[in-house]
Amino acid sequence: MESHDAEFSGAGRGWARKPNRFHATPAEIDAFLREHFAEDTLLRYQWAIGDAAAHEAAEELRVEFGEISAQGRRGGWHGVQDFIDTAKGAGHYPSSLINFEKS
Repeated sequence: MESHDAEFSGAGRGWARKPNRFHATPAEIDAFLREHFAEDTLLRYQWAIGDAAAHEAAEELRVEFGEISAQGRRGGWHGVQDFIDTAKGAGHYPSSLINFEKS
């Protein structure tokens, strides 16, 4: 029977070939993840990253448009931040699984 530590170390399951965390390319990481995880799991992983990036961009737009509004001006893209913010009900980003080996 494997020890508890061996179970989580991934010994014998190809985890020893994992990409170098300092030098791996997105394609190398993508290939490794595809080897070990189901497509729906990868999509949820990409959603977590994409949704966080979209939310951060929306927050930056709120700051930018807040400064414009404070100056008494109104930009043509005012309100777009709520349209792209996943925390405000926008769809997930990416909408489909990205294959980094092909991009």
